[in-house]
Amino acid sequence: MPPHITEGKIIFRSWDNATGLSECESAFYSLDELFALCLRIHNPNLVDRVILRGLDDQGEARVLTLAFQSLKLGGEA
Repeated sequence: MPPHITEGKIIFRSWDNATGLSECESAFYSLDELFALCLRIHNPNLVDRVILRGLDDQGEARVLTLAFQSLKLGGEA
């Protein structure tokens, strides 16, 4: 069996001066769904992590985490 993704989730972070740092997540089951989720991002949300779960060619469970660093330039300090 070829390696394949079984599910994934994208974790968004946002900052609010009143409430501080918060995270929310959305599940996806295909790369098309991941792409659509990324296109719908609105400020102040930023992509923090994308977690992919699946099986390798031996049928063993694997997890791949893609982490991002975001920087906002300008604005209020």
